[in-house]
Amino acid sequence: MQLTFTDVGMPSDGAALRNASTPQDAEICHLRNECNVAKAELQSLKSELDERHSLRAVTRELRDLLRDGCDHGLREQLSAMENINGMLRAQLQEEQRRVSAAELCNELLQSETLSSNGARLDLEETLLRNERISMRLKEADDNVRFLESRLDEMEERARVAEREQEWTEQQLVYSSQYVKDLLVEISSLRTIQQGLEKDAPSAFCRGLRLNTDLLDRAQGELVRAKAREVTLLLEVVDLKDRLKHEPKLEVTETTSVSSHESPKIGVSACSRTPGNSTGLQSFTSIIEDDPRSHMTPGGILEDMFRALSSKMPDPIAIKEVLGIRNVAIVVPADFVWVSCPDTAYFVKPALYHGKGGKWQDSKLKSIKRLQKQGAVGVELIPYFSGAYYYVGTYTVGDAEPMSAEQFEQLPQKAQEGVVTSSGRPTEHALLRELYLSGKLSAIRFSVHRIGFNSRLHQYLRANA
Repeated sequence: MQLTFTDVGMPSDGAALRNASTPQDAEICHLRNECNVAKAELQSLKSELDERHSLRAVTRELRDLLRDGCDHGLREQLSAMENINGMLRAQLQEEQRRVSAAELCNELLQSETLSSNGARLDLEETLLRNERISMRLKEADDNVRFLESRLDEMEERARVAEREQEWTEQQLVYSSQYVKDLLVEISSLRTIQQGLEKDAPSAFCRGLRLNTDLLDRAQGELVRAKAREVTLLLEVVDLKDRLKHEPKLEVTETTSVSSHESPKIGVSACSRTPGNSTGLQSFTSIIEDDPRSHMTPGGILEDMFRALSSKMPDPIAIKEVLGIRNVAIVVPADFVWVSCPDTAYFVKPALYHGKGGKWQDSKLKSIKRLQKQGAVGVELIPYFSGAYYYVGTYTVGDAEPMSAEQFEQLPQKAQEGVVTSSGRPTEHALLRELYLSGKLSAIRFSVHRIGFNSRLHQYLRANA
């Protein structure tokens, strides 16, 4: 029985998971994974069916051999033994009749011994002949017993052969029933596969339409956000120009005002004290340093921040120059944005499958060190898309368990990071299945933005 399979024209697993940004894409990926699983099961069922066919052929040959060879030979031997046994029994009966006749003759001879010496000699000869006959009878009895033992052995062998033949027939019946069940399962799986193949294109088209609509909406929102960003930048530039030219305007106004308006001049002068101008300058410097101040939350890191460089910042140099100890570099394998750059969370495994098959608690020393910073916060430098970015100061919250659905919604890199940190490379496939089924759970630590260190930002940009 030949089984053929056709692959549904869909993207690869890695590309599908990278493009699975909507529930429709996730549904498509799920359908495609079910198709692959069904194909693997059909292949295994096909191999088992071939093995069962070969086993059935072998058992059929054995049964034929047992019927044609063993039974025929045993029956011929049994018939021959029965013939020999009949002949021996006939001889034994004849010898017994002779013995009885000899005994009668012996009695007659004993009665006649007194009358004749010749009769005594005949009697002695008859006795000798009777002894010989008795010896032959003993030998015949021994032969009969030997033949009977052989017959018993052959009967036992015949019974064993019959039991083996019955067991073989039972195995054949069981194999045929199992093959029937396999064929029913294969037909049901083929029906399921055909249904999946019918549903997959429609689901793919529906997801494609939804992705197109979402992409159009996102592009419209991006255009509006860019326009708002440009408007805010223009307002910032206008504010800076007004702050630069406003003191000169006040001086010209004071020279043209009459003497009875001098109190108003004093109030204006007090409102533009040097300390106030310093505060405005510091405010404008913060606006220039922190790109987040004029962007909408929930964007993409690469679009919101300018990359420092592909060179890793030196925490030791930062500590020596700026005195900042709480600097952490994060990667997509354990750091996921919720709303960039305001909120995010670290993702870590709760357990580790160590040597000897024992489960151990994850130490998570790096997360605990970040939590100790408390309200001071941690300066985060994400390493995303091959470059480093400084995004601000953050606090790290307590651990929260994640469900199987939340784990499945994680980005692919974050899922791989959790699975890789949970055990040896040979166990990664099994560990991933445990996470997706909910038997293993990951934990996450919420991260919230509390500030932006301008000195650190300027230093990192100057030394990029």
